[in-house]
Amino acid sequence: MTASYRNTFALSLLLVLSLTLPLLGQPEPAAVSGITSRQIEGHIRFLASDLLEGRDTASEGERLAGSYISNQLSRSGFEPAGDRGDDTTSWFQAFPMFSTTAQLEGCSFELLTIGSGITSEQPSPVPFQVNEDFFVSPRGLESGPSEGSVVFAGHGIVSKDHDIDDYAGIEVENCFVLIFDGNPAGIEVGEGRNRSRPG
Repeated sequence: MTASYRNTFALSLLLVLSLTLPLLGQPEPAAVSGITSRQIEGHIRFLASDLLEGRDTASEGERLAGSYISNQLSRSGFEPAGDRGDDTTSWFQAFPMFSTTAQLEGCSFELLTIGSGITSEQPSPVPFQVNEDFFVSPRGLESGPSEGSVVFAGHGIVSKDHDIDDYAGIEVENCFVLIFDGNPAGIEVGEGRNRSRPG
């Protein structure tokens, strides 16, 4: 480092310190000092309450949560910056959404097995209860019978981070894939975001 560079650096550092050190001794702004843990707890308790029913997207609970938050922002002096109308600006921004819901009324599932002494004309049905024994994903649902072999794939996890591939060596095309619910030992709840499955 040259003498000229050292002098320039020292002067720059002195200038920065002279501008910032006085700020360190100043009291907190009134808006900051006015925030209490009790107030924060009150907001969190309301937004997490059963009244809002989980605040699912496009639900009444989400609407109530949005209204509550916008009112609190307005009380604190913030200005809305959402959609603009006739001489008004909304706190919200509208955008289209696509939603699919499974109609579970009358939904049923029976497993027909063919074993020793049982012919295909005389299958033994095993009934399952929706939301108890099985769950329905509304994506790509089609009613009707399906046939195929059942293959077991552990927890159905493919994770490079954990060196796990439950589908290795398994042919799943045109098959029913049976997997354990939840995570295996050693993988914490929430790490399921790293899970993947064959498409």
